[in-house]
Amino acid sequence: MDWSTVTFVRLGYNPLVTFAFVELSPQLAFFEIKDCPISNFTVTPQTYAALNALKKWDGDTDNYAGFVVTNNILTSSSDCAAINGQIRSLWATSASYTISVCVASPGTSSVDPSSAPAPVTKAPLTKVPSPSSGSQKSGNDKDSSSGANTGLIVGLIIGGLVIIVLVVLLIRRHQSDKTPPVTAEYQYAPPTTQAYVYQPMEAEPYHSNYAIPTGGSGPFVPPRTSTGGSGGHVASSGSLPTATSIMSEGDIFLDVAPLRPHKLELADLTVISERPISSGAYGEVWLGQHGNQKVAIKKLKDQSPASVFQFIEEIKLLSRMNSDFIVKFVGASWRRPIEMECVVEYMDLGDLRNYLATNSPAQFGWDQKLKSIVSIVRGLVYLHTFSPPIIHRDLKSRNVLLDSKKGTKLTDFGSSREIDESTLTNGVGTYQWMAPEIIIGTEYTQYIITKVTTGQLTPTLDETHTPTWVREMAAVCLQNDPASRPTSMQLAAMLQRL
Repeated sequence: MDWSTVTFVRLGYNPLVTFAFVELSPQLAFFEIKDCPISNFTVTPQTYAALNALKKWDGDTDNYAGFVVTNNILTSSSDCAAINGQIRSLWATSASYTISVCVASPGTSSVDPSSAPAPVTKAPLTKVPSPSSGSQKSGNDKDSSSGANTGLIVGLIIGGLVIIVLVVLLIRRHQSDKTPPVTAEYQYAPPTTQAYVYQPMEAEPYHSNYAIPTGGSGPFVPPRTSTGGSGGHVASSGSLPTATSIMSEGDIFLDVAPLRPHKLELADLTVISERPISSGAYGEVWLGQHGNQKVAIKKLKDQSPASVFQFIEEIKLLSRMNSDFIVKFVGASWRRPIEMECVVEYMDLGDLRNYLATNSPAQFGWDQKLKSIVSIVRGLVYLHTFSPPIIHRDLKSRNVLLDSKKGTKLTDFGSSREIDESTLTNGVGTYQWMAPEIIIGTEYTQYIITKVTTGQLTPTLDETHTPTWVREMAAVCLQNDPASRPTSMQLAAMLQRL
C-alpha cells in the first residue's frame, strides 16, 4: 500500500491487528496508533526510517508532529524470519513501550509474516501423460487458473476500494483537526445557548463601585483608572468591553480567534526577572526574553472571566496600533485563554512618574522634558486620528514610558475606547485625571472634586522654575469649558513653534 505522500496518519482506537507493507516516506509528520492491538508490524526499510525519525508527540494540538503509541507491539520473530525479515526496535530511546517490528529486506513479497505459507517443493514427473489425459489436465488447469485469477482480481478491487475509503476518511479527519475554531477555544461555564456577543452599551451614570445595573446578578468589575483627556471635541462611549451588559459570568465568552495570528510560541518566551518590574491593582509586568529581544510581559492578577474578557479586548486594540509614540505590541501568549499574557517592547527607563521622582531637575531638564511632551502629544494625535478615533482616557505619568534610545511612548490601553459620539461623559477612571465635565457625570462627592468641577480650584505651577510656554499651555489645557481647550493636533502645532 503506497502512502508515501501521506503526512498525517491517525489509526487510534481501531481493532487493528496487522500493519504490514504500508509505504511511508520522510514527509510523514504524525503517526498515531493509540490503543491498537497490533501483533504484526511489518515494514520496509524506507518506512522504518520514516517512522523511527519521529519524536514522541508532546500533546500540542496546534502542532501535530510526532508519534503516539500506548501499548507494547511484539511482532513474531519466526514469522519475520520466514520472509527473510529482521526484527528491529522502533522508537527505542523515546517510546515508553516496547515496539518490535519486522523490517523486510528489499524485494520481499508483500506477504504478512503471520500468514506466510509453508515452503513447498515440486518433484519432476516420471510418467509422461497420454495425449488425451494431458489435454484433459491442461483444460482443468486452465479452468482452475482462470477461476483463481478472477477471485484474485475481485479481491484486489474490493481491497483497493476499502483502502481508498480509509485514506479519504483519514484526510478529512486530519483537515477537521487542523481547521481553527471560528469562535473561541474556551468558554467559561459552557452554556453555549447564552454565548455573549458584545454590543456597545448606552451611556450609564458612573458609580464609584462600578456596579452593574442587573439587580445584583452580574459580576462586579472594579473601576479602571482613566482620564477624560484635554481635547475639546473628544468623546467616549465607555472603556473596552467590560462585560457590564452580561447577566452573569456564565455568559462570558472568551474569543481568542483574532489573537491567533499574534500568538507567540511558549518555548520562545522566557521570564528573566525574579520579581515583577511593575505591579498595580489589576496586573503586573515581568521582564522577559523573546528571541534576542527583551520584552515586557503583562499578566493579570485577577483571572476572572470578566477581567480576562476586558484584557483580551485591550490586546486586540493594541495589536492594531503602529506608531513610534505607542509602545510596540510584540504578541500574545497563553496556554488557556484564562492565562492570557500581553507581550510588548521593553522600555529601559521605566515610567515617567518614577523617573521624575528619582531624577533631579538638573538631571532631567526642560529640553528633555520638551522632547517627552512632544512625543506624548504626537501619541495622542495618532490615537485621535485613528480610524475610527481612539481616546486613551488614562493619560497620566505612570502610563508614559521612557527609553534611553526609543524616547517616550504611551502605554496601558485598558480603559481606551473607540469614539462614539452618542456618549460624552462616561466616567471610567480615577478622578485625579478626569476632565471637569466627566466628573460632573459621576457620583464622586468629595469636597475638593466639587471645587475642581466649578473651576474654583486649579493646579498651580512654580513660576520661578517653570518656562513660560509650559505655564501658558497648561492654562489653556485646564480651561473649565471643554470648547476652550485645544485638541491634540492644536497642541502639536503649538509645540512645533517652540
